[in-house]
Amino acid sequence: MATIGVALFGIGRVGQIHLGNLVANSDVTVRWLVDVEASREKALELCSLYKLEGNTRFATADNYEEEVFSDASTHAVVICTPTRFHEEAIKRAVKAGKDVFCEKPLSFTSDVVKSCYAEAQKHGRILFCAFNRRFDPDHVRVRDKLNSGQLGTPRVVHYNARDPKMPASYIKSSGGIFCDACIHWLDYIPWLVGERPCSVVATGGRTSEAKDDYELADDVDSTLITLQFPSGAHAVLEMTRELPIDLGWCTYVRIEVVGTKDTYFAHKVGMDTLSTVAMDGTGEETKSKLNFWSSYKLEMDCFVRVLQGKIIVGV
Repeated sequence: MATIGVALFGIGRVGQIHLGNLVANSDVTVRWLVDVEASREKALELCSLYKLEGNTRFATADNYEEEVFSDASTHAVVICTPTRFHEEAIKRAVKAGKDVFCEKPLSFTSDVVKSCYAEAQKHGRILFCAFNRRFDPDHVRVRDKLNSGQLGTPRVVHYNARDPKMPASYIKSSGGIFCDACIHWLDYIPWLVGERPCSVVATGGRTSEAKDDYELADDVDSTLITLQFPSGAHAVLEMTRELPIDLGWCTYVRIEVVGTKDTYFAHKVGMDTLSTVAMDGTGEETKSKLNFWSSYKLEMDCFVRVLQGKIIVGV
């Protein structure tokens, strides 16, 4: 296909990030913006901002199926709605012959995730679950270092992540620290190690000044997760929210990989100009300044190449 027609479901924070990246891709035309009726004005503002008038239409969440899925010029759907709406949109989209890009997580239960992929396979459609950390150049660099054999076989992985203060409204609606934040690292670490864990143990606590908000949401503001892998390697993930300084979203990340031959670590600080310093036993030092949101563009560009048949991916 010369130009890929896309319908974007959900124009909230992450939806607007993806919209900007879709518009920037010359192989894509945004055909539809889909959201609740109350977002119509925001959709019009976005169309004006990106000069989409004439090419892009708005559909409400209660009537999109008839309008969007019957549109032959729409080939794919990008889903950025709250998680509870993912299953219905995915299954309706693939049934209508549309490929799907869906923000993580696909669902809160493994049974629904499996059923979504089964439905996509049944109709011969692509279902691409978006985990942007796999496309973060700094995270990819760590994996490349390990895959090159320079570090030997992985023995221990330490991953520390710090998030800033969260509004009470976000804490209430996020789905919890495990599905909202830790899910990135629980996806990335097995991808890094090259194995699925055979044991997962997690503990959590409420120790911040916002602990009452987390208790009301039946959530925790810090957690320690231990993964054990079949090879004997293990990983320790520590995730803390409510960091009392504001350096932007995803304030601090540190990765350390202990291998049989060498040890490698990298850390990120800030959001808009993420500085990374990675050092191993050879004395090598690599610095880069990358925008945190670059990984979202890279994953969307990958999805487009998948639709074009330039990249083959599995489940």
